[in-house]
Amino acid sequence: MAAATVVLTAGGAIAASADWTSSAHVGACEFGICGTVVNGLDIPVDIALDWCEWESAPCESKGVRTLPAETRSDTTDKVDVDGFRVPDGLRYQVYFTHTFSSETAWLDPGWHKISTDTVARIAAYQPGPVVGDAQ
Repeated sequence: MAAATVVLTAGGAIAASADWTSSAHVGACEFGICGTVVNGLDIPVDIALDWCEWESAPCESKGVRTLPAETRSDTTDKVDVDGFRVPDGLRYQVYFTHTFSSETAWLDPGWHKISTDTVARIAAYQPGPVVGDAQ
């Protein structure tokens, strides 16, 4: 027996789906808001278009794309990014902007998950561990 998902959209239309994987909360933009990565670095970073919670890593089904230096994930079209990976050997300063808040953090290399309402602006990098708050 298939379960149905019914969504009332901002325009008042009803969207229905018999397959939960095609609903808006799974790797897709919600009401025109998409997870976005801004690569402000002079090196490329990887972005994931889908995230597998059970693996704490990107899903292989949609794959991973490389985001070139000094570009945004939404430059050519609306795409929901669910995570990003920064290269090994460095620490990264990232500005996170959410619908109702923002924060700055220094992150270790590796994969980092973001929410649909998040813009992650990767702004700087430096070698070695960082002690204290991001500046």
